[in-house]
Amino acid sequence: MRLQAIDHTDLAAAWRIAEPWLARACARPEGVPRFEAAGAECPLRFEVTEGGVFVSTLGNSGPLCTFTAADCATTPNGLWGPAAAGLIPRSAEFDTARGVADKAVRDNYKLMTQRARREDVRPIVTEQAAFSADREQVCRTYAREGAHGFCHLRFSENRALALATRLGVNTAAAAPTATAATPRPRRKPAVEGMNPDGPGAPLGE
Repeated sequence: MRLQAIDHTDLAAAWRIAEPWLARACARPEGVPRFEAAGAECPLRFEVTEGGVFVSTLGNSGPLCTFTAADCATTPNGLWGPAAAGLIPRSAEFDTARGVADKAVRDNYKLMTQRARREDVRPIVTEQAAFSADREQVCRTYAREGAHGFCHLRFSENRALALATRLGVNTAAAAPTATAATPRPRRKPAVEGMNPDGPGAPLGE
């Protein structure tokens, strides 16, 4: 499934479906826009990041989504974003920005442990220890992730923002993105819906 631009003539019909999601889109419980489709056949959560969307299933639905009407099932969890071909030339840019984001994550965790009561330190340390494994799990099937590191960067940036929000830090400066690290090329890759569990191909035409 490719993300297609919506024609203006389709907006009236689309509004009925989009309104419940958009009503939640202003919420930033962890520093980034988040909205949910809790009433859908496959309840999903969307967390917006620069150039993509982190998708996860909600509740007890598990990682597998089944759509009865379409007679199909899929695993939507992961980052949906640009095709790998447009990301690989920017791998050095992403690597530099990831170093900045990872440092922000470490510094924020350190500050949290310093501020926490003694009995609250262990959960913070456990969360920090699981950070790298969580990132690998989310990004492991993004198309050619090892060649560009786009998903790892965005995951680190979102975590830095989440921690900064919990600390009450100004999130506008909490985690510089690749945009701030290095000027972007003038031409950007078109965003496609990527199947996080596929071999790098779009979900389908």
